[in-house]
Amino acid sequence: MTILYDAPNGNNFEFPVQLTVNSRIQLPIKVDPSALIYIEQFVQRPQFWEPLALDTEHPTHAGAYLVEETSPKLEDSGLFKWLRTYATIPGDRDEFEQTSFSFPAYKVDSSSDNTDRSQFTQSVVGKVSFSYKLTTDPIADFTIEPIFHPVDASSNKVRFVASDTTPTRTSYESDVTAGNFIRSKETEIARWRGNIYQAKDFQVVAL
Repeated sequence: MTILYDAPNGNNFEFPVQLTVNSRIQLPIKVDPSALIYIEQFVQRPQFWEPLALDTEHPTHAGAYLVEETSPKLEDSGLFKWLRTYATIPGDRDEFEQTSFSFPAYKVDSSSDNTDRSQFTQSVVGKVSFSYKLTTDPIADFTIEPIFHPVDASSNKVRFVASDTTPTRTSYESDVTAGNFIRSKETEIARWRGNIYQAKDFQVVAL
């Protein structure tokens, strides 16, 4: 006996039918209302079900891309039921957190045995800058920015700044005077949702 389904689109559920009249909306980043998650429930006859390609743009919510699709579950009705989750790409933002950093010593030059200022570690308020990209090639689309670390003329890492280091002592002292930022950690890259990746850059004011 052939089972006939009461499909709202009249095609016997050969195509996905959305059960949620309005998308369930989540705000995953409280300080960024432009970052939105849309969750929708669908049903379809099992023999016609196919996964939707990741990154497929939502048909009505512009700028929202498929980031997750649950495995379908067979219901008593004989239909598959599953969820699709779409997400917009969050905007760039800065946040602030307590951190500690080792600030360089001051020397006249690399060969000097004396220091005009010793290296010191201090707890400070650091800035964390967030950025996001939709990509299937994060290796090509992201750059890992290194932590601030002076080097001498032979490109050896040192714990001081001097006339012959990079940056020079004069340059670094100018950063301190101007209140410029230096990188306190390497860039961190992580998957945020689906193929939307998050980059975090860490900085502290030079002291």
